[in-house]
Amino acid sequence: MAFQPGRERGGRLPKLRTHEQQVEARAEEYTKRFLADAADQLVRALPGLDVASIVIAHAPGTLEAFVEALPAQVRDRVGATVEAQITGEDAPAVAERLADTIAEVTRERDGKVAADALAQAAMTDGRGEIGGAAVLRALAEQRVEHLVVVPGLELARADVTPEARTFLGDLADDLLLERAFEQAAETGANVTVVDHPGLAAEGGIAALTLW
Repeated sequence: MAFQPGRERGGRLPKLRTHEQQVEARAEEYTKRFLADAADQLVRALPGLDVASIVIAHAPGTLEAFVEALPAQVRDRVGATVEAQITGEDAPAVAERLADTIAEVTRERDGKVAADALAQAAMTDGRGEIGGAAVLRALAEQRVEHLVVVPGLELARADVTPEARTFLGDLADDLLLERAFEQAAETGANVTVVDHPGLAAEGGIAALTLW
């Protein structure tokens, strides 16, 4: 069976893109290349910069392609993204527009670093207590300086030592952590919640103690 040139099987004409569709396709391809090049420039610049977190200001519809072009180790350092039209603005103007976001990212980063260091110290310092039973006993003895827990921690009745019963009484399991926080506040201890894998593996709760 012979086919006429320019026709698909069954006699249907091949689908042709309109001029508008061709322009859109070229524009999309250009945008992807531009964003990939911008991502490459960022990666090249980072070794010479003292940068712990990255804030990305982006035009609508450009963020995904830009972030996908970043290596994983750089992508993980993105602290926030802000959708904004910044074409034509110089660096100081962009920095001024992003000042509040940058300040918030910095506060969160510094808090996470401090909390991680605190959790590590609580697990390794000679003044540290680890695990529900040991920490609750220290809270009962009013010698906790800083209490550190992981998000979603659940204490159990098995963690309640005779000493801890003095402030926990016969509370239900789902109220133990709340009461431990109250005991920390009443005795002048600080409380930090931090997502720390090492602490989670050690029971999810630790404390720096006064002695």
